[in-house]
Amino acid sequence: DNTGAGASWHLDHIVVRNLKSGAQALVPGRCWFAVSHGDGATERTLDVAPSIQPPTEYVVSCVTSDIRGAGTDADVYVVLHGAFGSSPRIMLPSAPEDFERGTKCAFAIATPDVGDLQQLTVSHNDKGASPAWHLSYVEVVHSETGSTWWFLCNQWL
Repeated sequence: DNTGAGASWHLDHIVVRNLKSGAQALVPGRCWFAVSHGDGATERTLDVAPSIQPPTEYVVSCVTSDIRGAGTDADVYVVLHGAFGSSPRIMLPSAPEDFERGTKCAFAIATPDVGDLQQLTVSHNDKGASPAWHLSYVEVVHSETGSTWWFLCNQWL
């Protein structure tokens, strides 16, 4: 009913899983459910993504540069772009000590297989006491095949 404090909600995606068969369906959202954000809608009909395959695990490793102030307190997000399409925007499940100066932090994420990677979008939400982040590079490994991709950044985000 969009009442109360903090009634706004941004839906990234929903994964629907059949508990008996294990089959999964990805329902992308990437939209606001809020009167005060986006198009103001609080109800939507969402379509299942064309790919209803089991999720693929990737290991995403972020290397923070070893320069003064390079670490971030913000939440970090990635989108994998590959030959079969793009993943949803995924928040990396970090702990407070992650993304510090000169560190390499690895995160296992699951998403439908996007094929051979072509691009990576990395972002943060600009939250926390020190949100600026100097990212050196990101390494992504396909857990099943061992295929590895490196994305150089070497700049402030």
